[in-house]
Amino acid sequence: ECINVIIKEKSALFVDQYINILIQIAYCYADMDNQNKALEIYKIREAILKQDKNFNKLLPDGLTLLAKEDYGQNELLAQNYQEEGIAFYHLKDLINSKNCFEEGTKIYIDLNKKDLAAKNFYYYGELSKYYQNWNELLYAGNKITSIFGKSISKEYLILSLKYKLQANINLKNYNDAKNIMQELLQIEKEINHPDYKDDLDIWNLLKDF
Repeated sequence: ECINVIIKEKSALFVDQYINILIQIAYCYADMDNQNKALEIYKIREAILKQDKNFNKLLPDGLTLLAKEDYGQNELLAQNYQEEGIAFYHLKDLINSKNCFEEGTKIYIDLNKKDLAAKNFYYYGELSKYYQNWNELLYAGNKITSIFGKSISKEYLILSLKYKLQANINLKNYNDAKNIMQELLQIEKEINHPDYKDDLDIWNLLKDF
């Protein structure tokens, strides 16, 4: 409706305004679990953000977009890949989902925003837990570790270890799970982490396997 009014009034939108409108439309479709329709909108945003040659053909007839030199389009593109990845995951298309998360992560790293790159795979990990895709959860845990390397914070290290722990337990890789659990408990004890006592109970069950 908003876009139709703008066209009728022969007004124009700055490109970042249109991008923001599109993401709200995509979220509405996603909330209705219409992931395919949400993906259509994300793909339009991707084309605009990447300034694809034919992106104007994707615009509604009569809509004029005003260019902006810099509106944070690279970070918005990384975010858009994340949203595409979530939609693909819900559609059980893990190949395209992972590719989207990887593309977004590359952009965040190029922007020197490792926290956002790791958060990208936090979402991938949470989706993997929800759908019980344990190999993908393991991948998410390893990916978070590799993004930071030795500079990883305790917060993200604990997150990656918990992903790897849950994945290995469910994959019945108990020896790997025990090694991860011991590392996790040591870190949690050092920083007085609130999960330490609960994880100690898990260790008491796990160590007998």
